Amino acid sequence: MNKLGWVRRLAVWILLVCAPVTFAAIEGRYVVATESDDVITKTLFDEVSEQLGLDIVYLEYPNFDALLKGVASGESDFAANITFTESRALDYNFSSPTNIEYTYLFTQYQSEFNWDKATKVAAPKNTIFVELIKERYPHVWVAEFDGVEQGQLWLSMSLVDAMIDAIHNLKPMLEEGYEAQILNDQLPIKPVSIVAPKGQHQELLDAMVKVIHQPDVQRKLRENVLAYQFEIRQKALQKQSQDLPESHSEPISIVVENLYPFARYLESGDIEGISADTVLHACDLIGVECDIVSQAGDSWDDIYTAFKQGKVDAIAPLTISDARKEFVHFTSPHYFPVAVLAKRSGYKHQVYGNVSELLIERIGVVNNDFFEELLNELLPQKQLYQYENQDELLKALLRQEIDYIALDRSKLNQWLVEDDKLGIEEELSIEPFHVSEIAMGFQKNPYGEQLAHLFSMAFRLIDTEQINARYDLTPDWRETLAREKEYASKFQMVLWIALVLAALTAWYMFRLSLTDNLTGLYNRRAMYLLYGRGLKAKQSLCYLDVNKFKQLNDTYGHHFGDRVLQQYSRHLKMQLPGRAFRIGGDEFVVVCRIPKEPLVELITSLKKFRVEIEGAQPIDIDVSVGLYTHEHVNWSFENILRMTDRAMYTAKKESDDQCVIVEGPQSKVA
Repeated sequence: MNKLGWVRRLAVWILLVCAPVTFAAIEGRYVVATESDDVITKTLFDEVSEQLGLDIVYLEYPNFDALLKGVASGESDFAANITFTESRALDYNFSSPTNIEYTYLFTQYQSEFNWDKATKVAAPKNTIFVELIKERYPHVWVAEFDGVEQGQLWLSMSLVDAMIDAIHNLKPMLEEGYEAQILNDQLPIKPVSIVAPKGQHQELLDAMVKVIHQPDVQRKLRENVLAYQFEIRQKALQKQSQDLPESHSEPISIVVENLYPFARYLESGDIEGISADTVLHACDLIGVECDIVSQAGDSWDDIYTAFKQGKVDAIAPLTISDARKEFVHFTSPHYFPVAVLAKRSGYKHQVYGNVSELLIERIGVVNNDFFEELLNELLPQKQLYQYENQDELLKALLRQEIDYIALDRSKLNQWLVEDDKLGIEEELSIEPFHVSEIAMGFQKNPYGEQLAHLFSMAFRLIDTEQINARYDLTPDWRETLAREKEYASKFQMVLWIALVLAALTAWYMFRLSLTDNLTGLYNRRAMYLLYGRGLKAKQSLCYLDVNKFKQLNDTYGHHFGDRVLQQYSRHLKMQLPGRAFRIGGDEFVVVCRIPKEPLVELITSLKKFRVEIEGAQPIDIDVSVGLYTHEHVNWSFENILRMTDRAMYTAKKESDDQCVIVEGPQSKVA
């Protein structure tokens, strides 16, 4: 731990020991044990702190062993990412599983790793990784290290073939130039929990789990992990790109086969496709000049021969094979054929990104099928729901007995062709099961080796799934029908385009008349057009007003006032689902279908707003809110507006931080 880390730890220890009133006597304040760059723990406990009203203090430990001892001794109240074992259960209270432990395999630069051929692997001392490796790969000798520096030393000296560690040590490993790949689909990493000292905080642990299992929290955890990985990988890439030798100042020459969906040469001279888009995007990220020297008419033999003769620097696409590795430096693969998970249409959009994250979902498999074996490895100790065949599996999914099913994409396409209204879809946010590795190849020389490493790092920063999906479209009857209609008649196409343009123009002009020019929200005219005859059942209305808006205009100018309204409008649309209107000045209305209790909770995020000012300190803005819910009397729309407007002004007079709910002729502060 660096000097600053020790100072922080000492300060917290002094507060704990010498000033117990600061912590023990203040209900709701707890110390959470972390390691350096522990993004998962901080994401989970920030959400727990906000939703349960707990005051959290983070205490950083130098390694995992010290962290466990800190909780066992009572120096810290909680720690996250702890795998359950019988021995640990003697010293700690465990919550039910909260998340997966993001685990990485680190190797030397461009080093190949194969579990079957590996002999020595390093893993952190006193962690579950040691037991898992010995159980899964008994032929591999496990060296237990104390601190990431020791593991790095062993790896740099080739004393071990690879090193395993959790996400909190991803940053120092990448900064030192090591390769990193996520290990959760290769090793049956068990789910992890939150722990507390034995006999303490069990009820609070149960409450924490309910917060963490919420889809929004699981989604935020995944997004924060991805953002953390992107940031440190990007910095490592930029640092290494500066080390390219000056002697290679010419553009990188690349040949690309004209084979869809990998590449397609356009009449404009541009090139597009899975490999083309990925390679060109990588060139931009690395900051090097790339030159596509092949032509649309070049055959595969032409471009492959040119590469083998050393006339060009790189070739794409190129399938990875052992034979080609003799004369090619390959990048990491960027395109894969896949098997998929299917779900009911609209179920939990983009909550998960990996099969191993489906801890709380019900997953169906065919009894004794390959997917049952595979999912048992990826989700150890999880109960799978077994069915006799795929038709029974589909019926169970539609009956909502299960949430996900595993199958080949070809089978999913067949179901969708047979019934386009089936009500199921592919879970696109989850990574593929199997890979057929398509990559980019460089010359087998030191310069090619360095470029392959840089492009591999760049590929990890690119959303290759989005690029692949753009060109590798799922074939079904809709696409075939659309193509037939497209080429059936040129006259019909021209007429269709003309009609669409006319309709779009009319719709655009109509939308303009209903849109507020400054904020892009609906205007007062649109509000009366939609709701002038009254709100429907279960619809609620929020009336919001920015406090002291005139004072802001007078102090900072009308241009600043416009920025306040624009930024708050975007904030309003993101935080509160429903139709949002700016009905004049600094007043807004939102109509939504949300029950009263969760709606009141959502409104709390709208009563405080921070405006970012370029070149100046941010300014906090208060908003007063009046609320009408469908639980009250069925008034006319004019009466609802009048009463919520009055409730909003009541909130403004009583406190800037209040929401007043309309209840008959009275109002109630929430």
